[in-house]
Amino acid sequence: MNNDQDLLKNSVDTFAQKFNASEFICSRYENTERLILLSNGIDTKTTYFNDKGIGVTGIMDSYHNNNIIHGFTTDISQKGISNLNMNKLHPHSTLTNDINIKEKDIREIFHIDYDDIKNILLDASKVIYNSDKYILQGYFRFEINMTNKYLLNSENFVYNDASNVRVCLGGWSRTKNNEIVCDGLVHLDKEGDYNYLFKKTDQIISSIVNRSLLKQSATKAISKKYPIVLAPRASTLLIHEIVGHSLEADFLLNTKKHFYGDKGFKIAPDEISVYDDPTIPFRYGSYEYDDDGRKSEKTTLIENGVLKNYLLNLHTSRIIGEKFSGNGRAESYHYPSYPRMSNTYLDIGEWKREDIISNIDEGIYIEYFPDAYADLNEGSFYLGSGEVFSIEKGEISASIKPIYIAGLNQKILGKISAIGNDLTFCSGGSLCKKTTFHGLQKIPVDYGAPTILLDNIKINLDND
Repeated sequence: MNNDQDLLKNSVDTFAQKFNASEFICSRYENTERLILLSNGIDTKTTYFNDKGIGVTGIMDSYHNNNIIHGFTTDISQKGISNLNMNKLHPHSTLTNDINIKEKDIREIFHIDYDDIKNILLDASKVIYNSDKYILQGYFRFEINMTNKYLLNSENFVYNDASNVRVCLGGWSRTKNNEIVCDGLVHLDKEGDYNYLFKKTDQIISSIVNRSLLKQSATKAISKKYPIVLAPRASTLLIHEIVGHSLEADFLLNTKKHFYGDKGFKIAPDEISVYDDPTIPFRYGSYEYDDDGRKSEKTTLIENGVLKNYLLNLHTSRIIGEKFSGNGRAESYHYPSYPRMSNTYLDIGEWKREDIISNIDEGIYIEYFPDAYADLNEGSFYLGSGEVFSIEKGEISASIKPIYIAGLNQKILGKISAIGNDLTFCSGGSLCKKTTFHGLQKIPVDYGAPTILLDNIKINLDND
């Protein structure tokens, strides 16, 4: 650890000597090892990645947006640090090494029973594929990520985030209509035993197969306006796209567009409160310190329908003149931080899920959105649904072929007329993508929401 601290301090000295930066923000050392096992019902492919290095971030000359300078090195030595390569914009893409690794090394690094896991994945993918002729392909996947990270911030504080472990187990099917149905589980405890995930294999398989076969009898809906009930897996993505991304401070600075007005504006019904909280234990977007080396904290984005705060990293907080929120996040040491979400969620309401549905005579029930996108420049969103059902006389009824809903971010929050009491986090191991001035970055996030009701929403048919 002492050697790593010395390297971080030397990287800062190099940074100060070589570049005209008005302020140093953070130096990060990271060592990430990732193992992916993927079975297609015939064989299992093993992929191992190892990426380690040091990245340093600072401000070029003044507090203006995009004046960030960042550099990194993959040479973890005094010589490598002395040759630290700085580039104001667009550093190289993340360098991950696909290495041929021996099975005994896999066991020693990740502490897993490699052969047993391969057999579990192979058997699971075969069961999905052989369950019905309607299912053309079955896959099962295991992934484990282990990251050791040291942070040195501008206040000379060193934080050691050792052996941060993320484990994902899941699978998916592809049907004759080229529809993808997936399910999975995530384990995030640094030291806990994640073998319990494999005891859930049958549960995951059953979910994938049953939901796939429902699509055989799916009928085409009529394109018109309906009351739409979003299950938690669907409502989480709605909040993530239209609230979370819109309130990331770099977007506001780059576009000068405030779709929801300034802080203090009423932008939603009283029942709506949205939070971002990286301090929740063992969620996929949790962390103790952000990539600016600042302590994480819970941020209130919307409270009782009123816009309260934005998501800020250290740099954007200085530009806007507000306290940073601990949301400076980077994919790896290759990149500087940007304001990003962590665990973003819509708070619970008073409705029971069954009561929301029972009050609808004719409507639509959406289980999840496999395709979700917000166009922040236009202030619009697109949500393509993967599992849809009709609601008839207060009950979920027939399966419906894929649809999509689209509209303006400003208006959709006002369409929420009921919020359930069944708050659920639904990430399943998701990586949130964002295009920045330093390239595309993908970071782990989690999102939660209860069941919600949207009033009078037009559905569009995928093939129209």
